[in-house]
Parts: sequence; C-alpha cells; structure tokens
Amino acid sequence: MRAPYNRVHMKDPSWKLAGFIVDDPSADVLAIREVFQCSVLICFWRVRHAWHKNLIKNCSELETCAAIAKKLGQAVHHICKGDGTADLFEECMEDFVDAAYFLDYFKATWYPRLGLWTSALRTLPLASQETCSAMEYYHNQLKLRLLNEKENSVYQRADWLVDKLGTTVHSYFWLDEYLGKDGFARYWKDGFARYWKDEWMNGLIARQKSLQIPDSDVLVEGEYSKVVDQEDRHQVHVVRNPDSEYALCDCNWAKMGNLCEHILKSIKYLRDKGSITPSVSMFQYMQALVDMLHCPPRDSLIRDHALSLAVWVQMQLKAQLGPGSGQLKRQALQLAAATAGVVNASNKTDTLPYVVDDLTEVQHLVSATDNLSGGQTDRVATENGTCADIGHAVENPSVEKMQTSPLSKSTCATQFFFS
Repeated sequence: MRAPYNRVHMKDPSWKLAGFIVDDPSADVLAIREVFQCSVLICFWRVRHAWHKNLIKNCSELETCAAIAKKLGQAVHHICKGDGTADLFEECMEDFVDAAYFLDYFKATWYPRLGLWTSALRTLPLASQETCSAMEYYHNQLKLRLLNEKENSVYQRADWLVDKLGTTVHSYFWLDEYLGKDGFARYWKDGFARYWKDEWMNGLIARQKSLQIPDSDVLVEGEYSKVVDQEDRHQVHVVRNPDSEYALCDCNWAKMGNLCEHILKSIKYLRDKGSITPSVSMFQYMQALVDMLHCPPRDSLIRDHALSLAVWVQMQLKAQLGPGSGQLKRQALQLAAATAGVVNASNKTDTLPYVVDDLTEVQHLVSATDNLSGGQTDRVATENGTCADIGHAVENPSVEKMQTSPLSKSTCATQFFFS
C-alpha cells in the first residue's frame, strides 16, 4: 500500500483520503491507518446483501423473512453499540427453527466467521446507509460491464479488470452526476466493447431518490409502511420492518438484496418523526464525541476542540439531512446532556461562541444546568480514562472538498455518515 500512496503523493503532495472502507474483518486496519493516515470504517453491506438474497431464496413466507431479518438487524446493532456478542445470532437461530434451509445456510457459511465480524463491528465505525447505497449502485454498474464481453479470454487478464475499472466503470459512474448528458451508443474497437451512454444505467442512487419522495407519499401502519411509486403513482410498495435497513420491500431493486429508495425513505420518515432511534453511525459518532468531552484534565484542549467540532459537524449534517431531521434534534439533546456534566460555569460559558442557530439547544441547556449547580467544578468521568484510543473513531480526513471553516482544518467526523 505504501508504494501507490507514495506515487500519488509524487503527483499531488496535498492528496489525502477522507476515509477507508473495508468489508473484510480480517483486513490489516493498523497498516491502512499507518499508510493513509485516515479513519477506517467497516462496511456490512456485503453480509446484509448475502443474508437478504438467501432469505428470499430459502424462505417462502415473507412474514418469516421479515421477522428473521429484523432479529439479525437487532443483533448487529447491539454488537455495534458494544452491548452484544456473537451469542445473539445463536438466539436468532433458535427462534426460527422452522426456516430450516436458511438456518443450514447461515450455520454453514457464517458461524465460522461470526467471531471476526463481531470483533470488527465492536471496534470499527460502521459505514452509513448512504455509503452502502452508493456502493450498491457502483457494484451493479460494475457487474453490467464485467458480464458484457464477447470474448471470455479477457477475464483472465488482471490488467483488463484494472483498465475496465479506470476507463469505463469509474468514468461513467461519475458521468451520471452531470446534467445535460447526451445519448451515446456502444461500438467495438480493437476487439473490445466501448460503452456509451444509452447502455449505461442512468439515474440517481437510492438515497438521492428517497430524498425526492414527499412525506405525503408515505403511510406507516404498524409493522409496515406503504410508499407511493414516483414513476407510477398507481403503484404502492409495501415495506416490512420500515424502521431498519434490514427491511424488506416488494420492489425489484430490493428483491435483489439492495437498499431501495422506499426503505431509505421509510427510515428517514420515521427518524424525522422521532419514532425510532438514530442510526448506528450517529450513535458511534456521539459516543466518540462524549468520550472526548470527558477527557481530563479540567482545561483540556481536546474537550474544547470536541465542542467546536460538534458545532461544525452539526452544520455539515444539517446540510446533508435537512434542518428538521429527527437525528439532529436528538443529537443536540444528547450532546447537551453530556456537555452539562463537564462544562464549568465560571470559565466555560463562552466555549461555544460559534453557536448561532445550530446548537442553541446545547448552549441554553448547558447554561441552565450550570446556573443550577452554582458554578460547580468540572465532573470528569474518570472511568473513561484518557483519550488515547479516541483516534480510532474521529481522525483527520481530508476536507478539501467540504466547506472551508476554521474548524475544518483539524478534524472531520462527518465521514461516519457520508463517505
């Protein structure tokens, strides 16, 4: 890894990764951190995708599929939050002994790997739903290109794959982001297919599509949600387990094991209403921030930086999620509760000078708490120890492409949500 990193730096010394995503729990995370000097996140999309496809294949009852998917999702969430072990999966299997074919698949394929995956999920930040949605789209584009060659011998060449990724998949993937795209046609040159625009899958990724669905097109009824199709408004898609990314939707994209716009819209709709808890990614970010807030000593520079960072991240999240997001409101309240225990009324009242609109809840709650306490001294959560390990959660990604601010020069935690 060091060699390609050095070659890139020869061309552009300012180049820096914002984050590195792995989907293999046995990956050498320490080496990646050392070389690229960035955060490493774990992506669970490949596992979820495999579980979903095999559930649909081996279990004919959709209600049973939804129940199993919900249990598996809850197990993963508990593990990511640090209050679960691999035994949770064993309990899931005991509850669904009737789904014999899926149980056989799960025990044969995943039982040997659960230890590694559990360890990775407990120690690494989890890539967000938005990241997984983008990866699904890219993965589908890659399959379209790989399976469309006339001559099978080309698949034996490793350089062919690199060339295909660099010249075809990557370029057309980003071409979809531009407006005013012209129609093209495929042609053959030097024995290879050149792919033009009419053969490429146009359109937005699932997350972008979900943002275009109005709330009025969503109806939640118990364990289901119904979302009106935006292309054919006479069609309504039923989403089971609408409060989780382990939901099941009856649209074609979701049946392939992907996160469709109807699932993502249902999750966002419920979060904005405050009906469900924030995502695991948001929870992990908040946990890292709270740990930083509790760093000793009393006048800790790290703690002051954490407060400043919280304001800047709040602005970034507001731009991405929207000002009315339920996740942001809950984050502000949680941060206020954590800050109230460590901010000193006598010398920390101006710790948040950057707060104007974004974290006013935090500022007001902190001031009120400090006044009631009569200017008590900082209460340091000594059980958290030092902050030597916090770097694994919040590190120094590149912020060249983000809005520049005094706070963006140091640390950016938005990679937990939007990579």
